[in-house]
Amino acid sequence: VRVILNGVNTEHFKRQDYIGEDIRRKLNIPPEACIIGTIAVFRFQKRLDLWIELAAKILKEVPNAHFIIVGDGPLKNDLLQKREELGLADRIHLPGLETEVRPYLVAFDVYMMSSVFEGLPIALLEAMAMECPVVSTDAGGIKEVIRHGQEGYLCSVDEPEKLVGYACRLLQ
Repeated sequence: VRVILNGVNTEHFKRQDYIGEDIRRKLNIPPEACIIGTIAVFRFQKRLDLWIELAAKILKEVPNAHFIIVGDGPLKNDLLQKREELGLADRIHLPGLETEVRPYLVAFDVYMMSSVFEGLPIALLEAMAMECPVVSTDAGGIKEVIRHGQEGYLCSVDEPEKLVGYACRLLQ
C-alpha cells in the first residue's frame, strides 16, 4: 500500500493576495453585482446544464447576480446553447479553461457545485482555501470536508433545487 497525498497548498491559495475586481472588469460585471461561480470540466457528472437552470432561478431572487463557469470540455456547446435558450448570455460568463483560478475564486461570492458524483474535487478545496462560501450537492467526498451549515451548505444529489435557496440566503 502506498499513500498518495491529495490536497491544496493553503499557502498558495490565500484570499488576501488577490483582488476580485480584475475578473469583474475582464468580464464586464458591475462592481455591485453578486457572483456565483464554479470551476469544472464540462462533463456529464458536473450537471452544468442543471447549474445553468439553477442560475436562472437564483436570478429571479437576486436580480443583480452574475454567474461564472470556469473550464472547458466536451459539453461546451450544449452549455452555450442552454445559456442562449434561457436568455442568460449577459449573466452567465464562460471564460474558458484557465490555469490561474485564484483571481476567479476571490471574485466569487458563492462557489456552487451541482455534481451527481465526485471523488474529492480539488477546485472545491481551492475555493474553501480562498474563503469562498460553498453550496453543493453531497456527492462523493464532498460530505467529508463540508458539514452542512458549518463549512457550507449541502443538499442531496437528488435535491439540487435546494442549492437555489442556499445560494440566495448567502447572497441576501
